[in-house]
Amino acid sequence: MSWSRMKRSASAVWLAAVIAATAALGAAACGDEQVGKTTQGSIEGDLDLAIELPPLLGADSAALVAAEDLDVGNNAQITGVQGALTSVVALGPPGALVRSDAVLGHLYSNGPAILGDRSRVHGSIFANGSVTPGHDSHVDGIMVTDFDFSPLKRHEWRVTIPVESNGNVMIEPDQHEALGPGRYGSVSVKSRSSLTLSSGDYFFDTLQLPEPPSPDPLRVT
Repeated sequence: MSWSRMKRSASAVWLAAVIAATAALGAAACGDEQVGKTTQGSIEGDLDLAIELPPLLGADSAALVAAEDLDVGNNAQITGVQGALTSVVALGPPGALVRSDAVLGHLYSNGPAILGDRSRVHGSIFANGSVTPGHDSHVDGIMVTDFDFSPLKRHEWRVTIPVESNGNVMIEPDQHEALGPGRYGSVSVKSRSSLTLSSGDYFFDTLQLPEPPSPDPLRVT
């Protein structure tokens, strides 16, 4: 999965963004119930997590889920492994905004969907509202404007957070680094730098990406 210029929103559930790559980013911040213990803001032991998704959409197909509205930034690219189509979901009535030159697979919007200029949806759009295209935007699949999001299906699972940490990681400007699965403390990616993750389970106490982000600050392969 390749990430480029994703505009972050408080309503976005970042955990869902890494489910498709079997990675758990920021898991401690996304759980409904903490089974383990908390020490200095971090969690150890087992953690119960949950997300809600539209009917017929499985958790392994969701690349990014927002509890309310979703704003996909300019030039964002959200793709699955080897180009497989993944789904981006906005569960809130404000709907979804896909900005200029963004590229994604399927789009689910519980409200209107607005496409920026030259944006590309390689899959289909399932919206509970209007779909407004931008100049030279393109949708390869179908567009549904009366998609029923109810009832939402709840997906639950449990992860075990390692006690041992690999420590803090700071990637300086113009540097590129790859991290293996495991637990980390504070991870900071500075301007013009990138962080590559492989398939596996990742646990970050904090993850800081550049704002505005670098062309490809975070990649999951």
